[in-house]
Amino acid sequence: MPRVDYVLPEGFSSVEQVAAVQRRSFSAMEINFLKENAAAYGYVQRGNVWVYTGGK
Repeated sequence: MPRVDYVLPEGFSSVEQVAAVQRRSFSAMEINFLKENAAAYGYVQRGNVWVYTGGK
């Protein structure tokens, strides 16, 4: 998969804001998982998108 796009809910300006405000939501868990693990699989975060740059 070349990229993972996260569509921000209305009223939010960043994935970090979503994860902070809605800490117990499934969205926050997805965002936190990507932030913690994506690099190990060759993804780099660019705003609300994780782009595959190579790796596993």
